[in-house]
Amino acid sequence: MTFVWLSIIGLGLIAILFGPWSLTASHEVVRMVKNMLLFLVIANELTRPRRFLALRAALTVSLIVQAAFGLTEYLMRRNFGLVTLGETSLETTRQLAQDSLRDESVFRWARS
Repeated sequence: MTFVWLSIIGLGLIAILFGPWSLTASHEVVRMVKNMLLFLVIANELTRPRRFLALRAALTVSLIVQAAFGLTEYLMRRNFGLVTLGETSLETTRQLAQDSLRDESVFRWARS
């Protein structure tokens, strides 16, 4: 599992070096590294196979629920307003879509 995670982090590092939005990519890479370290700490605390299976079940259920909500929002073309659960707000999504259609110069940290 950490190999896949490290591969995605590697793609993020490539985006930092060669992508137009290096600051955003670096924020995501740092967030992914923190999540991976937290996962490794929690997984290393598990001492019994049954607890490891419980961790795997919790991760699987959360993946399925998040994917179901995301697909349902996409297919219904609505936002369920799950901001309190960590989803990006509709206003932020609209602003990001509007800014990404312009170009990287709208951000003050854009490369010159």
